[in-house]
This record gives sequence, C-alpha cells and structure tokens, in this order.
Amino acid sequence: MDPKMKKILVQLVSDQTSPNVLSIRELKDVDEYLFISTEQMKEKQTQIVRTTGLGEEQYKTILVDAVSPKNINEELEGHGFSHLDEYIVNLTCGTKIMALATFQFFSQFDKVRMLYFGSEDKTYQFIHPTIEEPQPILHQMNIREFLSAYGVEILGHKTDFTRSVDFTRLHFEKFMKGELIDTLAYETIKKLRNRKSKGGFIRLSESENESLQEIGFIPENEKKLTLRESEFIRGKWLEEYVFDIVRKKTGWKEEQLVHGFKIRHGTNYELDVFFMHNNTPYCIECKTSFPSGEEYSKIIYKLSAARRILGLDLKTVLVVLTDVEKRFEKYLDDHPFVRAEKHRVKVVDRKAIEKGELETYINSILE
Repeated sequence: MDPKMKKILVQLVSDQTSPNVLSIRELKDVDEYLFISTEQMKEKQTQIVRTTGLGEEQYKTILVDAVSPKNINEELEGHGFSHLDEYIVNLTCGTKIMALATFQFFSQFDKVRMLYFGSEDKTYQFIHPTIEEPQPILHQMNIREFLSAYGVEILGHKTDFTRSVDFTRLHFEKFMKGELIDTLAYETIKKLRNRKSKGGFIRLSESENESLQEIGFIPENEKKLTLRESEFIRGKWLEEYVFDIVRKKTGWKEEQLVHGFKIRHGTNYELDVFFMHNNTPYCIECKTSFPSGEEYSKIIYKLSAARRILGLDLKTVLVVLTDVEKRFEKYLDDHPFVRAEKHRVKVVDRKAIEKGELETYINSILE
C-alpha cells in the first residue's frame, strides 16, 4: 500500500447503531473512520464511538441533511476526498436518501467497495463494484457491548437461581397439572401478593410456613421470607425456569444471558430473560397468569417499547401459563394473538407449552 494512501471506513449513522459497531469490529486494518451523520444523530454517534473505543484522532464527521440529496452531495464534495485513498462504505444505516446519495457520490472513486449488513446481523455482503457472496460475521456482541451501542444503562441482573433447578422444574410441572390450586400453599401465595415487607422480610404465620413446606419450599429463615423468596414463589420461578432452558441449550455465561434484567433509558425497565445470539437480542417475558385483558395489553406494549429502545432487531416473546385465546378474546377489542402480532411479539401460552412449542421455539432460534 502506498504510504500516502489511507483505508477509510465510511459509516452512515441512524437510530440502529449495532451495524456500525459490528462493521468497526469486523473490518480490520482501517486507518481512519468517517461518520456521515446528522444533528439529530450526534448522540447515536457518541454511543458508537464510546462502545468501540475510537479515539478522537481516529475519526471524522460530516453532518448532512438526511432528506436532501443536494445537501448530502454538497457536504461530501466539500470534504475533499482523495482519489488515492481506499474507501469501504457501509450503507446499512442512515435514511434511504442518505444511502442513495452516498452510493452515488462514492461510485466515482476507483478504490471503493460498498457493503451492507444483512438481516439479524448474521452476515455482511459487498455490493459494489461487484456483488459478492455474503460473509459470516465473526464478532459476537455481548450484552454490555450491545446495550452500550444503544445508550442503555445496566442497573442490575441475575444469573443464579433462588432455588434448585430441580425444584423449579417440578414446581412448573405441578402448576401445569393443576396440582397446586387446591393446596393451602396456593392460598398463602395469593396472600403474599399484598403483604408488605418489614426489615427486608415478609412474615409468615405458623400455618403459612407449613403450607409452603408442604410443596417443598422451605424458607431460609423460619416463618419469614426474603423479598427474593417472596417474588420467586409468587411467580418469578417461571422466569428462572425459562432462563434455565436457554442456559442448558447454550451453556452461556452472563456475558450473553441474564434474567431479572434491570436497565435504564430515560425510564427504568425490567426484562425477565434477556440474551444475545448471532448479534440479535432476545427478550422473554414470563407470566404465570394475567388478572385482566388490560394487564395482557400492558405487557405487549412494554415489549413494543423495548424494541424502540434496543433496536428493530429485538425479538420479543411472551411466555404465559394461561390459555390466552380462551381467557382474553372477549375482553379485548381485537384478537389477543393479532394484537401481539401487530407489535411483533410472539406469544407462547399454556396451549402452546403443552404441545412442546416453548422448547421447540428456543431450539429454532439457537440453531
């Protein structure tokens, strides 16, 4: 390579930042990075730079009007690009007008290759000057890297279990068979939903303590529950059950898989099970039941909001131990599964779980 010639990676910036991070991680031996961005996307560029660790001397920025081809061309013309340099142009992000105008401008250079990162970030493909075969993306983003790219703060998460995996699986089986509903423990669990804690514990009467022990749940402290124990026996056990299914299928550590995931992006959110696979984020919400159709709708909207924060590629799933169609059809304005589909939420309800579709679905996305 001529010592005067530089290899420059050109990136368009938009709300979706993971393709930018991946291209920086994937494409090596780059001398300089150039961001084509807008005033509105300055914070997004900051997130990309912070996540990838680029120094100020490593990149430059051209600000354009995202909907004006004339302005984009003028700003690019005014930058003074050298025909001696080699350019790699990532057209994945930005507006369609930004991509088209950038493609047209750089087509005049002899030493230019343009590429696009494919759906769900599994491959990238050079599309100019010739269309090449897709290349697999080798870099795998972990949870922290992905959330950093979207400016999301991690507040907390879990990777351990409140009780043994065997207890949780057995409890799930009993619940599905209806073996818990007529027990004294079931009545105790219902009472716990409205009971306030004192000194970090929730007190139990003698009979309540014994009722929980009858279903194999023995509190760490006699006649009182920790807040985590209370949350677990009231329904968080399903979260840990699903977490364990994913863990066993992948063997992943906390860099790729967590539960009880608390994050902040303007406001605070808690996501039940969250994991990364092939640079695609997955969020699984877990509910043993819903008291109303309104509550069902709130969860659907919550998952839709998570996609706005974490990018359009976020796959959202609702696991619920209720027959959704039977339970909510008459309480909602439209069919419950249609409502979920509108918000790109996959619902795996009791009927689907009984057919084995929960593990089948998880297997399908982990292939």
